[in-house]
Amino acid sequence: MRKISKAASFLCAATMLAGSMPIMGTMPSVQAKNGEFQQITNDTFFKDKDGNFIYSQGGGIFEFDGKYYWYGVKYAEAVTYPETKVLSSENHFVGITCYSSTDLVNWTDEGIIATPEDVYNETIMEGQQAAWVGRLGVTKLSDGTYALLVQHECDDADNSIDNANRGDTKAETDGWSKQVLIMTSDKPNGHFTWNNRVNMKSYIGTTNTGDQTVFVDPATGQGYLLYSYGSGRGKMYLSKVVKGDDGIVTLDESRMIYSGAGREGNCMFEYGGKYYVCASDLYGWNASHGYYLVLDSLDDEYLKSRPVTTSMQLMDGANDDYCHVSQTGFFYTVRGSKQDTVIFCGDRWSDFADNGDGYNVWCPLSFDENGKPFFNSVSSWKLNASTGEWKVASDNNYVKNGSFDADRITVTDFVGWNEEILDGNGSITNNKDCVTGKYALIMSGHGAYEEQISQTVLSTKDVALADGIYDFSAKVKNTEGFSDLSLYATSGGVTYGQKLLTANEAYTEVTLKNVVVENGQVTIGIHAKGDGAILYADDFTFKKSDVKDYATGTLTGKISGDSATSGKTVKVKATDAEGRYFEKSVALTEGESEYKLEHIPAGTYSIEASGDGVAIKIDESAKDNTVAAIKAISTTGTVKGRVVTKAGKALAGVKVELSGEGKEFEATTDDNGEYSFDDVNQGSYSIKYSLSGYSLASGGEAETKVAAGFTTVKSDAMMGKELGKVAGTVRNTSGDTVSDALVIARPNEAEYGDRFTTRTDSEGHFEFESLPGGEYVIVATSTPDKQYTSLPTTAGKITVSSTKSIDISLRFGDDKTSTINNPTFDGKSVSGWSNGGDAGGCRTGKNQSHGTYDLAPWANSDFKVDTYQNLEGLDNGYYILSAFGHSDYAEGDSLSLYATNGDGDTYTDTIARGDGPYELYAVKIKVTDGTLTIGIRGNMSSGKWANIDDFHLGYLGDDISISTETVEQESEEMDPDYTPAVAVSPESIEDMTLVGTSTAVVKKTSKEDNNKSDGNTSSGSKPSGQSGSGNTSAGSTSSGSTPASATPSSNGNTKTADSTVVAQAPTASANNVNTISNNNKTGRNNTTRSNQHVDTTEEVTEDSTDVTVEDSTETALNNETADDTTEIQEDTVPAAAEDTTTIDDSKTNPGFVVAVIGIVALAGAGIAALKFKIFK
Repeated sequence: MRKISKAASFLCAATMLAGSMPIMGTMPSVQAKNGEFQQITNDTFFKDKDGNFIYSQGGGIFEFDGKYYWYGVKYAEAVTYPETKVLSSENHFVGITCYSSTDLVNWTDEGIIATPEDVYNETIMEGQQAAWVGRLGVTKLSDGTYALLVQHECDDADNSIDNANRGDTKAETDGWSKQVLIMTSDKPNGHFTWNNRVNMKSYIGTTNTGDQTVFVDPATGQGYLLYSYGSGRGKMYLSKVVKGDDGIVTLDESRMIYSGAGREGNCMFEYGGKYYVCASDLYGWNASHGYYLVLDSLDDEYLKSRPVTTSMQLMDGANDDYCHVSQTGFFYTVRGSKQDTVIFCGDRWSDFADNGDGYNVWCPLSFDENGKPFFNSVSSWKLNASTGEWKVASDNNYVKNGSFDADRITVTDFVGWNEEILDGNGSITNNKDCVTGKYALIMSGHGAYEEQISQTVLSTKDVALADGIYDFSAKVKNTEGFSDLSLYATSGGVTYGQKLLTANEAYTEVTLKNVVVENGQVTIGIHAKGDGAILYADDFTFKKSDVKDYATGTLTGKISGDSATSGKTVKVKATDAEGRYFEKSVALTEGESEYKLEHIPAGTYSIEASGDGVAIKIDESAKDNTVAAIKAISTTGTVKGRVVTKAGKALAGVKVELSGEGKEFEATTDDNGEYSFDDVNQGSYSIKYSLSGYSLASGGEAETKVAAGFTTVKSDAMMGKELGKVAGTVRNTSGDTVSDALVIARPNEAEYGDRFTTRTDSEGHFEFESLPGGEYVIVATSTPDKQYTSLPTTAGKITVSSTKSIDISLRFGDDKTSTINNPTFDGKSVSGWSNGGDAGGCRTGKNQSHGTYDLAPWANSDFKVDTYQNLEGLDNGYYILSAFGHSDYAEGDSLSLYATNGDGDTYTDTIARGDGPYELYAVKIKVTDGTLTIGIRGNMSSGKWANIDDFHLGYLGDDISISTETVEQESEEMDPDYTPAVAVSPESIEDMTLVGTSTAVVKKTSKEDNNKSDGNTSSGSKPSGQSGSGNTSAGSTSSGSTPASATPSSNGNTKTADSTVVAQAPTASANNVNTISNNNKTGRNNTTRSNQHVDTTEEVTEDSTDVTVEDSTETALNNETADDTTEIQEDTVPAAAEDTTTIDDSKTNPGFVVAVIGIVALAGAGIAALKFKIFK
């Protein structure tokens, strides 16, 4: 953080203390009523009862004498950010704030309780103004004194403050004084003044705490400071807050409770007699995972004797959007008459991280029967502070990470989302051209591409996605060049979509209206297919709809296939003139089957039928409310073949790749050398064979034709073994040969594999007689047992084959390692090295092989590595750069040693993955202008690591000599039993109609109910040992509070059709939904279109004489209709309504039952079967 002068700080604070008008419109004050549900809205800047912004960051809520007090810090940047949205790299302390409430929702501003003058002590601080004040809490001592503990830092250029009265020999050298300030007052909302400043050095080894909060044990009233180690934050401690006879408040002995990976945002709560200690990643101001560990007791003997925890658990529910785009701040436990609810009160440091609206994020926790916590990421919910119950508000946004601000860096794999490149060279990443926060989604591609991004929303224990009608919205801007750009949502087997039909130069809100959610599950997303086109998207929402009197109908149809198409899928899509579409995937059987496409408003639709591997035949039109009959015809064939040696013997393990028509297939030969590709779309393909150490000698024609229903047989592909010879000598800098040197032939591959070694003889000669073909790095070292201690040599990368013999004159160079600053990292430092990547890519760790420390890239999110330094003043000529290390990273990651000269030429050596042993890596490079950039670079996935150490640099001067000699190939004797395969290929490929069109009309509809109301009340009871009556809600304990406006909750049952029923929350085990397309690269999409129309008809006559019950997934329809009669299914969708009944977690919630409850007589239209869905 940036230091500021004392004068500047006082001026800034005085300005803020003078008061300011609210930046945004104020919200009306709401008077809380006992037992009333009141609303908490995240992703907003909380306001007090007077409509002014609440400024409380890095604080906590505490109950004193029957009233809640919320303490925090007001920074100058927090005052301006809601209006300007300008990110600040500085923080200016204005004061410590206090707000009070009787219901945790409506807050009264008690004013500034500590000013910059109050946190300043001229004598102790040697005239330096406080540069950081934050992370605080308050506890009430036994004598009635209120003690406030806060992190406190000031400039200490000569380190005299922190080194004063230390009594030890290791002095501080960082130029800062960082300690814990303790202030006291006789009232919770009184004026807090300086009492003590605690140097933590004698407690934990650092003068400061890395992060901290105050926790008050509800069982004893004792206050504790929970804090982390000041450097690296890899340890956590608890200390009691105590007061001495001299009136000085201080800390009791420290008890270490955790030692492991660095953690910040330390805070804790009590639930069910257990103590949950929580923390976040070391992401600075940015959002983070939520972690926890559990203590059985705070008894001092227990804390002293228990084993220190070394690994914290990830809190379920907190990963999909990094704690609703926040980090652990504090908790507050509402101890109600019916249940205890723990509120997670996260800090969203948007004024310093620019990661969305709001500074405070409050979300309720749930617990399972074993006390395992679950984070409920909700944007809007309601709390009853009297009973402790809570429920999701009717305007909750169910999308996780909808503004793409949980991801603090540039990523291609978003938190909470699934990205799929379906075809071409597409790209899905984030961009700072956004609406809210720091990032927006950007979907693009070079040339033609197809891709999609999606998220599945499921009901959870206390956050049910109630069946009903929802709207899916996003703010977008896009270029021309899309053949399809759609918002879509899939639920109940139906995909609802809204195409973007025009370009948008500025961000425009686009909404897919009236998505009917069934079975408590929906998948939402964007599908993009274009050619060089670009889409930006931000602020995704999925909320209950406000629609009234929404009427829909059902399209029915028949589809037929045969044995060749059985098991394949056809998608039937109905699209209106505005780009709104409805799609259903129908599984083909052998013969004719029926299907229905539900929840379609009245109108005229274009029908499109498509399937991978099938052609479609469809009539041009059909009767109202029906789709013309569809016939699916297979367009796929089979490719078979065999791979043998040049002697005609079967060759197993060969990778065979078939590519073409936008598809890629891969197979491996079996013990008979055979391979087969089934279900290949007709067209033209290329085929490739590969096996390490082998090359293709004959066969494997360039073109492979595939025809529908035909088996193409390839001629035998013959492969010969590639064994090459590499030999040479090793000499020292004087030109003398070196005996017993270790020479290593390492394949230049990312995957750790075979290593070939030999030693030089008495004359310095070495030889690899039979190396498998491929690219190698040949490295020699004169210290085989301690390879890291001396400069190795290398000829760089060489290619080995059976057609040539290679001779290399290796020699060691003059050692110039002294030109590298800090080549061994033994000082536990990366000094001398620059970081061009992420923080995780430039850090040290303990060396597991030798020495003390090494370069140790690691992070618990995806990260970039580029740790380098620039060398100058070098003689021109050839050099050898080497390092010693090992690594383990994911497929698709990369990591390499590199050197770049002044001409921009870069030479690399791939560091192998797979947790192999430490080994030498080396590159040879020519210096042309006396400069060289050396380092390690790559991209690594979350949790992956490397250990790199012992950089060396040697000067060769002239290049190393490499000579090659052509080797005559020996013929192999053919196996007498070998019989070549007879190639079979189709003479021609039949043209098939892949796209057809038709029309359809939808007329008969029924109304869909949509009584928008809040969600179910949380399920559970008070933990054992807690008092309180009632048992209607789920227990959750928290130590946090809630701001914003409070509105009474609405109650009522869901009314469906003409029957009133209660809609229970579905379980998370709801049926899986169909997605728009698969994960594989898509090929030709065989499509047929048809048009249909729907009109709204409200005249309905019921007859209860014919009732059938069928499963919701049934596709069979009653075909017994009179001439000129349209068969219609009229469906009623339940409202996404509140259920005030208690959820029984031991039981699953049933879905719906479809019942035909009547026969409808329609004038002049014959007879139609009318079906209603009745939910229970």
